[in-house]
Amino acid sequence: MSDFEEVIKKAKPDLKPVTFKSYLSAFKNIEKVGGSVFKPTELFKLLEEAGKSNGTIRNISNVSQIYLENKDLEKYKEEIKIYSDFKDNFMKNYVKQNESGIISDNQKPNFITKDELMDLLLKIKNDPNYNNDTDLQKAYCIYSLLVQRPLRNDLSGLILTTQSKFNKISDEEKSNNSYLIRKDFKLTLYFNQYSTTKTRPQEIAEITGNAKTVMNKFIKINKFKSDDVIFNFSKNYLSQLLIRISKKYIGKNIGSLMIRKIISSDKFLEHKQSDIFKEQEAHAKSIGHSVKMENLVYVKKKE
Repeated sequence: MSDFEEVIKKAKPDLKPVTFKSYLSAFKNIEKVGGSVFKPTELFKLLEEAGKSNGTIRNISNVSQIYLENKDLEKYKEEIKIYSDFKDNFMKNYVKQNESGIISDNQKPNFITKDELMDLLLKIKNDPNYNNDTDLQKAYCIYSLLVQRPLRNDLSGLILTTQSKFNKISDEEKSNNSYLIRKDFKLTLYFNQYSTTKTRPQEIAEITGNAKTVMNKFIKINKFKSDDVIFNFSKNYLSQLLIRISKKYIGKNIGSLMIRKIISSDKFLEHKQSDIFKEQEAHAKSIGHSVKMENLVYVKKKE
């Protein structure tokens, strides 16, 4: 076990495996660019030169700060302050950029309408190779689910189970996995809770309509049975799969984050918040944020 792992595990013994894995991934990014957690200013420059986004650098700063605070708070107080200041400035700029309600310049080319998104699904489904291409089937199923409920990359690692089996799963196991629960003709999603998003409900509203039809067919085609992992790949792979498929058919990068913006904007941009507050409140809660956050970050216009 590395020094980083020892320090983090000692500082946060109750850290969920998925969160610890994300910490390790952030720390490995430092090694990949040849940087040092003990030299934040130099590290920022290396990360920028490597093309890392400010969001990624912010996550690395957060992990680095936690590590140094628990390794030797007094010895590394200057380095800790540099990481802390970067995070504070990132959030200030993030809020400022979003206050205009206009999609950012770098996201604008991929900010399509909901109708264009639905056309993408048709293009995938109507591909002559669809029935023989598992990636197309996976992407179509995931897109169909995200159109109904624009989650993050939570579908990664989704485990199929029955209601009776789910009731016997320990709380610890539930907290580390995501499930698709089948009970009679009902399909319900249950997600491990983010440690940083306590407001997000774990049991999401059931899958209905076309998304339910698509998911049931996907399960049948692949002969999935209880305890099988439906989407047996990482969150990063899921994101890259969607972007690769959308790039192929419409020349756009349409991942889960962009779908959140497309769907939320389609639903709520043209309405006054007071007119449909209850509907938006339910929508926002079901995907893990407040109405205020949704209006700030996800409800956008092109100009």
